[in-house]
Amino acid sequence: MCHRFATLKRADIMKAAESIAAELALEGIDLSMLDALETYRQHLSRPIDAAEAYPSSTVAVIAATGRGSQLAVADMVWGFDAPWASSGTVHNARIESILEGQDGMWADAAVRRRCIVAVRAFFETHRSETALDKTTGKSAKRQYAFELADGEPLFLAAVHAKGRFALVTTKPCACVADVPNRMPLVLNTQEAAQWLGGRYADLADRSKVPLYAKPED
Repeated sequence: MCHRFATLKRADIMKAAESIAAELALEGIDLSMLDALETYRQHLSRPIDAAEAYPSSTVAVIAATGRGSQLAVADMVWGFDAPWASSGTVHNARIESILEGQDGMWADAAVRRRCIVAVRAFFETHRSETALDKTTGKSAKRQYAFELADGEPLFLAAVHAKGRFALVTTKPCACVADVPNRMPLVLNTQEAAQWLGGRYADLADRSKVPLYAKPED
């Protein structure tokens, strides 16, 4: 389960939005079926620039404007409100739950409010491997950073509602599988357009995503 990722500079996120919008236009994908930016503008947060994002952080998210294939960068809080959860929020949505159909807390968001989070890397905690924590001087489970092998931004599938978003997770690829048992739904530019366009059933299998694992010191 993803609980931290490295953010991109806003200018790079805007470039990412432009590249996905270009792919949408090339494929003739119209996003007018998604909720337009104006319908949730009142819920958006003020921009916050930080090198890393954690649950409840404000993050720049790529979402539809409601005008054809046009996209915009909107600031949202990571985590859906969930009073029944121990933390009061839920930060990740399973792609299997989304694909099940119209029932559940993700149903409306999956139909009307899909979005993309562009990041430099995401981090996961190893299930058993430990390392010395330089801050505390004690042994702790090792953290791993996962990036694309070519260093390009990662596009993570997400859904949003009322100014909040949740990352979509799936079964891990081989590079990630030894660390946690889930990972974010990582997409390339074409797949990001496919996610936004609603043809996402075949995106659940991320077993061949070319990720690179880097242990943190």
